[in-house]
Amino acid sequence: MEELDREPNVACFNTMDEAIMGLAATWRYRQFVEAPPPGDFSLPRPSSRPLPLPPEAVLVGEAALKVLKAYDLPLVPGVLAADVAGAAAAAMEMGYPVVLKIMSPEWVHKSDRGGVCLNVTTEAELRQAYLDLTARFRRRTPGGTLQGILVQKQVHGVELLMGLKRDPQFGPVLVAGAGGIYTEVLRDVARALVPITPDQGANMLQSLKIFPILQGVRGQAGVDLEALTTALVNLSRLAVDYPEIRELDLNPVVAAPQGCWCVDCRIVL
Repeated sequence: MEELDREPNVACFNTMDEAIMGLAATWRYRQFVEAPPPGDFSLPRPSSRPLPLPPEAVLVGEAALKVLKAYDLPLVPGVLAADVAGAAAAAMEMGYPVVLKIMSPEWVHKSDRGGVCLNVTTEAELRQAYLDLTARFRRRTPGGTLQGILVQKQVHGVELLMGLKRDPQFGPVLVAGAGGIYTEVLRDVARALVPITPDQGANMLQSLKIFPILQGVRGQAGVDLEALTTALVNLSRLAVDYPEIRELDLNPVVAAPQGCWCVDCRIVL
């Protein structure tokens, strides 16, 4: 078993039941790939890479956001500031309130470490928040690489997650679900093998427990489901074009009645 497990293109299972389920999943996926796509949807071509990936093992900040932008994934307006004056100018241009975030490969989970300041409404608050964040980074990560402080327009809506996880047998798996700080608590996630059609993207959203909230409940407007579906399809195209991506996390993706925005991104190669 161990010898076969090291062989390329050989799937190993611990039991006969697991082997049968694996074969069944492979057959269903082959049926999907060979079926004519609905409407004007076409499967992405592996040769359509719009830009080379940097050599770093983990992409965060501007490097990760450039990849998303190349696939028309909607981004929150933001500027990576190298100093407090640049941060103040960026906030003035985009309008308050804004969010400030530490951007560093050592601070992937920024919220858990106090690397995010929300609802900054004035220049005085921004300058103090900028100084607090940089001091906190230097204190907790001596010698770390601070790429800058990201100044983003603060957006409001339902928080979701989207992402990619590479399975050793089936390749990239697309993930969508309830996002934000309660991701691990709710564990409300849908998965699909890439590439996906718009219909499959819509089905992923409909399978979530929070789907009634996305539709709108108790007088609250629903979110832009079409924009979320388009984002999932574009993310699946990215996965096909860049097989070297091992993980990609978008959390949160903020969905509103008009549009959705990817707030933060981490890519592991």
